[in-house]
Amino acid sequence: VSGAIGAAIAAVLLTPLNDRISAWAEQRFQRDLVQLKAELPAFLSEAPSGWSPRQIGNAVLPRIADAIHATKLAIVIKGKVIAADGIEIGKVSRSADDFLLRLPFRCPFGGVQGRLLVGPRPDGSSYGKDEIEALEEVLPALRRSLLAALERETAYRSQARMQRSLR
Repeated sequence: VSGAIGAAIAAVLLTPLNDRISAWAEQRFQRDLVQLKAELPAFLSEAPSGWSPRQIGNAVLPRIADAIHATKLAIVIKGKVIAADGIEIGKVSRSADDFLLRLPFRCPFGGVQGRLLVGPRPDGSSYGKDEIEALEEVLPALRRSLLAALERETAYRSQARMQRSLR
């Protein structure tokens, strides 16, 4: 009984301490990832509502590249390359094998609507669990922004076609 009580007291006292130490270590040694997880969703929510998917991608990809130290990144939605960083948009499909990570933009119902393609690091090392988790954490906000911009762009084109036909 005394061993169980001692273990319970230790767990109650050490769990908050462990959380604080983990948060400090993450802030100290993975500052770029912490900033990415905190700032990217806020940036996307404050981005101008008139931005196109390409403008969103061009604003977001350099931030991601800086945080995870990727040499090239690309966003593909519905089979179309929306934006790229570190590589020309036209060369993304030809060099698709050069991307180490292909993180899917999953909708809430389970479908895949696109992918974030992540190329290698400058030194050729692989990405760690922390980088992948940070990217997976920001993907939903990025997916929402990109798909909303794509819908606005489609609606705008439809209205423009309708106005041309009326004229």
